[in-house]
Amino acid sequence: AESTRKFMELVQELRELQEEQLHAIIMEEITSPQDMEQKDRLQKNVRKVLLDALSLVGKKDALKVIQQLMGNNKVTDDECELLLTGASLSIHPCPESVNNMLEIVKCPRCESSQQVRKSAWLSMGTMLHGLMSERKNGQLNKSLPEDREMAVQMQHRYSQELISCFENAQSDDDDEKLMCLKAIGNAGLEDTVDRLQDIIS
Repeated sequence: AESTRKFMELVQELRELQEEQLHAIIMEEITSPQDMEQKDRLQKNVRKVLLDALSLVGKKDALKVIQQLMGNNKVTDDECELLLTGASLSIHPCPESVNNMLEIVKCPRCESSQQVRKSAWLSMGTMLHGLMSERKNGQLNKSLPEDREMAVQMQHRYSQELISCFENAQSDDDDEKLMCLKAIGNAGLEDTVDRLQDIIS
């Protein structure tokens, strides 16, 4: 119970930092996985706790830091998966954070690792669902543009990205196609489903 309380305090402290402060702390504390081989168990534990906490910060600033950790190869594929999944579930999605996730999906790290690519696409779908779905009782207000036409254009753009994921998958790569279908399912965008029916039929 004490360790859980301290962990939640750490998440809260990271949440209260400005983006520059969060970036400086994480980049200093998280070294490359190769450097970790020489570290003792305590240092490895500190790394795991810090990455777990970062995944739960729930702010677009944290997603940008995750993007940098990935770009600098400071995290393993397993850690990328944990960070992206945690971030997609804890973040309050807004157009900027969804665009950040779209950049992550297209980054070299995702291109080179199927595990990371899958996690990024599924996380993208989850965030899109959070951003675009109807607001239900008790949910936070959506961060969509007030202008209805802009919101529709945004939805169309994200639908196109999801469809291109499916269309760009190699015809014999069932795993890749399944990953794209799951991301589309996570997003739950109606026009994506309609477009997918056209492609399949």
